[in-house]
Amino acid sequence: MHPKYLDTKGIVAVWREALLAHRSAASLARLNAVKRPEPHPLFAVIPGAVETWERVQTGSLAAAERKPPQSISVKPMNTGGQIKAATRDDVSILTGLIRKSYRDVAQRFSLTPENCPRHPPNCTDDWIRNDFARGVSYYILEHNGRPAGCAALEKPDPDFGYLERLAVLPASRRKGFGRMLVDHVFNRAKDSGIQKISIGIIAAQTDLKRWYQKIGFIEGDTKEFTHLPFPVTFMTCSLPGKGGINAS
Repeated sequence: MHPKYLDTKGIVAVWREALLAHRSAASLARLNAVKRPEPHPLFAVIPGAVETWERVQTGSLAAAERKPPQSISVKPMNTGGQIKAATRDDVSILTGLIRKSYRDVAQRFSLTPENCPRHPPNCTDDWIRNDFARGVSYYILEHNGRPAGCAALEKPDPDFGYLERLAVLPASRRKGFGRMLVDHVFNRAKDSGIQKISIGIIAAQTDLKRWYQKIGFIEGDTKEFTHLPFPVTFMTCSLPGKGGINAS
């Protein structure tokens, strides 16, 4: 910097004050009153010491010390949901969660009890009871003490399973509950020796397909069935070993 313009406050701060004072004195006064900037809602303040690579470096420092680490561990947001294993006493709760969560899907694809009687919006208590009788495991996610979603795990073979009945109430979406339920099913599946999980979705539901792909599922065959008015796309995900989720 030229000696005539000795920087005592930081050049960015000088420019900011000059520009704001010139354009709007009220803006300058309002910003100067801010003592502690608030983070954007998408971010969360993580307590703890500031890492070396996060600090503004001055003077001569080894290049290795100035570089950030190759990988940064990001802590997931606490969504506030709690998951428990469901029992036969929860049949009516499960039925209600599934019916309410899939209504918008039925409306979107014009599915009715007449053209698609086995679609989840038509779920009955008997469906759930029969699932329990076949050995299907159900899990309920509660938020603020109330049921908000559910998922099921079926194990037809010792090392293979189906993720079924994944449902989150419309009012409880966009909070990470769907991913929480999938992760919970993954963990229970691994505990029981399952190595690969499969799902089936409406082929035209591309937004849901992309969501599963982000989790690690890979798209497989698309098939048509005489009892369904839509093609079904199957997706699979190999459960993680020590290196994390590895879809195949």
